Amino acid sequence: MKKFLFLASCCAAFALSAAEVANFDFTGAVPQASGKYSLPRFKKTEIGGDENKRSLYFDGKDAVGTLFAKDFHILKGGSVVVKLKIADKKKNLHMIVVKPDEWWLARQGNKIYFNFCQGNKQAAYGVLVPCDWSKETTIGVSVFPDDTYIVCADGKVLKSGVLSINDSPCYNDKPITIGNGWGSVWSMLGDLYALRLYDEPLAEAELIENTKL
Repeated sequence: MKKFLFLASCCAAFALSAAEVANFDFTGAVPQASGKYSLPRFKKTEIGGDENKRSLYFDGKDAVGTLFAKDFHILKGGSVVVKLKIADKKKNLHMIVVKPDEWWLARQGNKIYFNFCQGNKQAAYGVLVPCDWSKETTIGVSVFPDDTYIVCADGKVLKSGVLSINDSPCYNDKPITIGNGWGSVWSMLGDLYALRLYDEPLAEAELIENTKL
């Protein structure tokens, strides 16, 4: 059964920014949202964690959230910050945040996997960054209009550089998907504590601050 969550109270989980368009915090007794977009619509919603720190729990199968953010295109410049805990070390493929046929942020093995589509929906080279998935972590990715990028985790820069683009990036009006993207093999298993989107890229210092636990 589909559930709808629409809240507009402010979250204090992270520092706010003028570029922020969505700030979702699932750690309280009631999920909270602020910014341009309401909380995602879920095919299956389960609250995990405990009474002190709740989470949005994904079961590694069909759980998926849809955010109607058709006009949010990170490849035109923007940032994604997500706080989560991956539950299963043996499951290597976890799709965390996806803009279908445009870009995605995932775990592949022991790495953060950020990639995007180009040309006729063909995957670009992608960015793979080693990360410690054994603990709760906060990941941030900033992409700038000149195709440079920064990947941070827990207040530290893990990698920066230039995206490998051989063709024009793809853009579309599809909603953002949370917790899945390419079927059950990629379904996220674990807890999502917070998610924020920025329609302008966060500079390095801002991204570091935004990913501190």
